[in-house]
Amino acid sequence: MKKLLAASLCLLLLLSGCMGGEKQTEPTPQPTAEPTTLSIAAPTPLSTFHSPLSTATPLPTAMPGLLAGRHIGIDPGHQSEPNRVEEPIAPDSEIMRNKASSGTAGASTGVREHELVLEVGLRLAELLRASDAEVMLTRQIAEVNLSGSLRAQMLGEAQVDLALTLHCAGADDTNARGAYAMVATRGSTGWHEESATAARAILAGYAAETGLPVFSRGVLQSADQTILNWCERPIVWMELGHLSNAEDEAFLADPDSVPRIAYALYLGIVAYFQSLRVG
Repeated sequence: MKKLLAASLCLLLLLSGCMGGEKQTEPTPQPTAEPTTLSIAAPTPLSTFHSPLSTATPLPTAMPGLLAGRHIGIDPGHQSEPNRVEEPIAPDSEIMRNKASSGTAGASTGVREHELVLEVGLRLAELLRASDAEVMLTRQIAEVNLSGSLRAQMLGEAQVDLALTLHCAGADDTNARGAYAMVATRGSTGWHEESATAARAILAGYAAETGLPVFSRGVLQSADQTILNWCERPIVWMELGHLSNAEDEAFLADPDSVPRIAYALYLGIVAYFQSLRVG
């Protein structure tokens, strides 16, 4: 417990600094608008934790009561089969996008994005509930038919305090690696500042605890991600790493990495909500 408190404190200090072979089955959506990067400081290892996390060291457990009263939504991105019926990418938009895709896949291992992020999401939900958060998941199985706008509607109706949509990146450039986050563009929703603050905290905590680098874009504002545009609550799109990169794929496809990925996301979420208390 003392270690978790110390880790959370370190993450808060980090956050304060931040704020001043198989090919892809479906390509990772890329912003069509010119990207705008939000400032994020390079993550540094937590002084009281091993970093990166090693499979030889047991993970600390979640702390009861730490997230009491918080309602958190988890959206494991994609699904087992694509839905190529189109929908607007935003309210009143004439730009259309397929309702759902099955995501990308690891070039070497063949690990499927939609399966990996579901495993991570379910494990993350356990950690959050252990800290007394109320948690809703948009899906708990692969065989669903959920569009981006419907997922956003589910999160809005649940009145979550924060939503996290989980993904893995795929890129033509196999040297591109690392994690990054996306939020809706400023002015497109009423929750831009809250989403951006949460994205900084979660990305910084995730990178520090997993040892994965932050992809060069860091926290990106995106104009064309359907779930971000339609969601009426604070929401962060989290890319856990690049399945198109050999190093990232080796980490992400390792079954032992799933609880560590979930724990790193958990610490970032804790840091975000603690920052609201001290702010």
